[in-house]
Amino acid sequence: MYGIALRHIQGKDVFEAFYKKDLAKRLLLSKSASVDAEKSMISRLKAECGSQFTTKLEGMFKDVETSRDIMRGFAADEKIAKELPENVDVFVHVLTAGYWPTYAPCEVKLPRELDHLQRVFSEYYLSKHGGRRLVWQNALGHVLLRAEFPKCGVKELAVSLFQAVVLMLFNDAETMSFEELKDATGIEDKELRRTLQSLACGKANQRVLSKTPKGKDVDDGDVFAVNDDFNERLTRIKVNSIQMKETKEDNDATNERVFQDRQYQIDAAIVRVMKTRKTLSHQARSDTLVPIRPRRRGERRSLKTFSPGDSLRPGSLGFNPRPRRLSTPPDAFQLHPDVRSYGTTISCSSANSSTRSSSRPSRRI
Repeated sequence: MYGIALRHIQGKDVFEAFYKKDLAKRLLLSKSASVDAEKSMISRLKAECGSQFTTKLEGMFKDVETSRDIMRGFAADEKIAKELPENVDVFVHVLTAGYWPTYAPCEVKLPRELDHLQRVFSEYYLSKHGGRRLVWQNALGHVLLRAEFPKCGVKELAVSLFQAVVLMLFNDAETMSFEELKDATGIEDKELRRTLQSLACGKANQRVLSKTPKGKDVDDGDVFAVNDDFNERLTRIKVNSIQMKETKEDNDATNERVFQDRQYQIDAAIVRVMKTRKTLSHQARSDTLVPIRPRRRGERRSLKTFSPGDSLRPGSLGFNPRPRRLSTPPDAFQLHPDVRSYGTTISCSSANSSTRSSSRPSRRI
């Protein structure tokens, strides 16, 4: 059923971009109902669209498994055990930047306890993998805190990293205003308002903070304190974050990235042809063959010829939706002497020479 539905989707690369965003959320938050079902879906996509289509999706699963191995080594290290506080567990997902969706960096001033954990792991990881760079994605972090309330005693609070940063400030202060919290945390204004709204204006069994004056919105000048009337019978309480709805601008940005990737696929297809032909004229129509989409299993490669004045047509994976006229004079395309079949830097020269290079993917957490 999945394969039949996918065959009727023209923008498969657009489908892949949005599917990857949802899959990343399920993997990082451990919300997937079945890992086997996720992998079965990847296999169906691979059979229908080819291995190139699912390379990044498979890489995401590989990163999750690699992260488990890294954390086993981290926990078994005797030197690390001496630096970590007692009864504190830490788990870090180490993600390859090229496989996962792009996340906007969010700055935050971490409490000394959390900052120490980040520093210890960074030193451990970089000592094992030299030459790599770690970028902490604070917006994706989650923390399990133990808090004591006057009426219900000790409870475990499952919160986001931003919520944890706010709550830990009340270890040293009875009350804090919105402006004081903003200066102490360094969280962006809109994100901080959503965080405080989830802690002080949510459901009754999740209001671990109290707000003065009362209300559903967080305004400048509001004062916050620990909710002494909080009384919940459950031992572990999940404080839900207020998620920002996906806007039309977010969808447009995702589509724009897909269109840019299509242009790169066109360039790569032309270079592959030039590697084979060395020198090529527009007049050699039968020898100018450019694959227009990934090959399905058991299917012959689909090819297209072009001649002077032809435009690259949209509607298939790998082409920019805006037609691009090929007005270059005959015999203008020629393989650059620096091109090697095993190299990572490739260039094609024409009237205006250009070079495109690929660099080693960075790591982010």
